[in-house]
Amino acid sequence: MKKSNEYLETSEGSLNLWRHVVIIVIWISPLWLVLSGKKLVVGPMIWLGLILSIVGVIIALPLNAKFMGRMARLKVFLKDGPFKYCRNPFYLGQTLYMIGLAMALYCWQNVVAGIVLLVLTHLTVLKEEEKLTEKFGRSYLNYKRQTPRYFPKDLVGFFKSIFVNKSP
Repeated sequence: MKKSNEYLETSEGSLNLWRHVVIIVIWISPLWLVLSGKKLVVGPMIWLGLILSIVGVIIALPLNAKFMGRMARLKVFLKDGPFKYCRNPFYLGQTLYMIGLAMALYCWQNVVAGIVLLVLTHLTVLKEEEKLTEKFGRSYLNYKRQTPRYFPKDLVGFFKSIFVNKSP
């Protein structure tokens, strides 16, 4: 079993560390608004941001409740439920939420943090895909060919699968 400092020395560990730093920056962005004296101007950007955030929460919360803490212990990769429609539903929900929040609370720090979050999330996914390919070989490669990385083609099926109570 790796110690936590050994994990952080891996590229995947440091990518996740930086992803969490950026997420914290976006979460504390309302404080920037208060300290800078800026007022929120209600407009299309806020509404679009709120919609993206709500969709992100609708995706991420049920998945976190259903799967978190059990993912690392699984002996097979998940390819049913929401994973049938999208290889990375956790990251999709989390990223939609954070980008939506950044848009709704528009300030330059949020724009930069949102772009950095997208890049770090993508790099993390690429590293995870390498590990899954090594671990599961042809089976995972076939799954990769059939299933989009981020955005499901069948949105109705994807959202239905999130709320079905089947556990891996």
